[in-house]
Amino acid sequence: MELFKLFGSIFINSDEADKSLAAIDKKAEGAGGKLDKLGGVALAVGGVLTGALAAGLGAAATGIGGLFIAGNNLQKALNGLQAQTGSTKEEMESMEESLKSIYTNGYGESFQDIADTMAIAKQSTTALGEELMYLTQDALMLRDTFGLDVSESLRGAETMMEQFGATGTEAMAYIAEATQKGLNQNGDLVDTIEEYSVYFKTAGLDAKDMFGILENASKAGVRNLDYVGDAFKEMVIRTKDGSKSTTEAYQALGLNAKQMMDDFAAGGDRGKQAYQKMMEALNAIEDPVKRNTVGVQLFGTKFEDLEAGAVEAMSNLTGTITGSVDTLNEINEIKYDSFGEALKGIGRNVMMGIFEPFQQKVMPVVNEFANWMVEKMPVVQEIASTTFSAMLDVVGKVWTFFKENILPVLSEWFSNVQTNFPVIKGIFQEVFDVIRDVLKTTWDFMKEYFIPVWMEIFTWIQGHMPTIRATVSTVFNRVIEVASMVWNFFKSNIIPIFERFYSFIMANMPQIQRIIENVFNIIANVVRIAWDIFENLLLPVLKALWDYIVAPAFSKVQTIIEKVFGAIFTVVDEVVGVFDDVVSAIKDAIDWLTFWDNKKVSKKTIQVEEKRTVTNSGITGGYPRNATGTNYFDGGATLVGEFGPELVTLPRGSKIDPANETRNKLSGSGGVVKIEPTPIILDGFEIARIIFPHVDLLQGNSMTGELRLSGVKG
Repeated sequence: MELFKLFGSIFINSDEADKSLAAIDKKAEGAGGKLDKLGGVALAVGGVLTGALAAGLGAAATGIGGLFIAGNNLQKALNGLQAQTGSTKEEMESMEESLKSIYTNGYGESFQDIADTMAIAKQSTTALGEELMYLTQDALMLRDTFGLDVSESLRGAETMMEQFGATGTEAMAYIAEATQKGLNQNGDLVDTIEEYSVYFKTAGLDAKDMFGILENASKAGVRNLDYVGDAFKEMVIRTKDGSKSTTEAYQALGLNAKQMMDDFAAGGDRGKQAYQKMMEALNAIEDPVKRNTVGVQLFGTKFEDLEAGAVEAMSNLTGTITGSVDTLNEINEIKYDSFGEALKGIGRNVMMGIFEPFQQKVMPVVNEFANWMVEKMPVVQEIASTTFSAMLDVVGKVWTFFKENILPVLSEWFSNVQTNFPVIKGIFQEVFDVIRDVLKTTWDFMKEYFIPVWMEIFTWIQGHMPTIRATVSTVFNRVIEVASMVWNFFKSNIIPIFERFYSFIMANMPQIQRIIENVFNIIANVVRIAWDIFENLLLPVLKALWDYIVAPAFSKVQTIIEKVFGAIFTVVDEVVGVFDDVVSAIKDAIDWLTFWDNKKVSKKTIQVEEKRTVTNSGITGGYPRNATGTNYFDGGATLVGEFGPELVTLPRGSKIDPANETRNKLSGSGGVVKIEPTPIILDGFEIARIIFPHVDLLQGNSMTGELRLSGVKG
């Protein structure tokens, strides 16, 4: 679920996406793995979404072009819908939203398919707004599920809405349930509803009663529902006409003819009760001849086409067809519950999610640009005409040049080829004959020497094939066995080592990262020193070299070049020496850092000792002088000058006062100077600062020395 939430947040808030990625990565690490497979999952999801988008757009291409095509198709569909229905602008706004909603829900093949169905629904019914939307959607669903023509199902729905006061959804549910029960096996269900609903209503029956009669008659064996509807129609008409035969029929049933006619004329509950009373009395007649006579008097000749069981079934108004919206919902769940329909639904939702802002923001600009193009078309045409005229002029000149200069050459060449064709043909024939002879000789050699050997080898292989096959199988099985043993050894011994190594690396990653950062900082300082040497020593030499090249005296240039290259080699030797010292210092520092960084913070102190060997000669003996003072002496031997000079050895970090301040202090202290060492407490990030002043000191004062980290105090 975290991943699916993340896919949504990536498109909305990149900062939140970054945080989510970090959180998921942390959870995955705790569970024993990284998000190594996230890329593959993303590719898979991307592939599904691409397929879904393609399914949503149908035949239209995906991408920006697909959005333009979809926008154009929608507008064409809406224009056709308005033309077919004559709807107002306000009505079209509602129908446009309904059309988009139906499309997003996965119904219909295209915008045009939905618009055509909605036009029929608008023409066939009085439905508006949401009811019109559901009527259209249900008509498409019944078409896709049962093959019912949308115009037929909508006419049947409108009839029930008008005669029985049913809603559009109830009417469609009645049709769907009746079709499921087999009432449309002859394709006459909708025609029966449309033609005979008015007569069922006149008799006081509602839609549920009508479908109860039709269902029970169908169960009794009636395959043509028109017979049932036509018989019921005749009964209603004859009951109202007051004819002699109708009166006699009621008398034969033991019923008051006038009362029955009045009840049927009143309709509603009275008509319904009158119908049930009449049917009970008719079914109670035991004599089939008399029952048939009375039945024909009441129901007309169609009564004779109905079986006795069907007449009895027509008296039962109770059926299983209820017009429940749950039927439509169940059809929707079953019909559209597939991977293809899911892709189609996802694609349409994605497409409409992009299409809505595209239509609102981009299409107006595109339309404005199109109108601007129409307005500026004369200028565009003039420019195009001028451009094409210029192009044609250039083409004409090129053709003239080709015709006057190139064609004669080609013609002459062709003529020469024709003239010399026999010679050329002869040359080619000779070459072909030589190639043919070589191939023939090669083939004869192979046929005489190579092919017989090959045939013997092939014959031997065929004769020993069982042995060869068994040997190969044995070797192959042995290879598999050895490979399996190697894999088991690798899995049992090597992989755990890698896993422990990986766990160690991940556990110590912060320390390793800090060490690497320090090393890179050291390398950066080395590079800076090398660049300073190059910039301050080598570049001036190169500049002087360049100046002397243009001098007239070549011998002088040669002498200078020799001296310069001697100086360059000296500098290079010095740089190489510096780099060797630094590399050695880095190695020692890394070894010490790994040990030192694992100690508790309270014990992270170091003691630095230095040993130096004096190599310089001169008045000062190569020792540093500190007349100007320092707040942080690097440690070791230095010169002071009370009665001077006297050589003293100071610990690292000592403070040395300048000469003038020293004289002032001596004037008031009797000439006694107290020098105390300053303790040093360092953390891991100060090691580079310790090392590089040391390297700078060694090179700057032409001294050699070694830095020894003697251990940890405390």
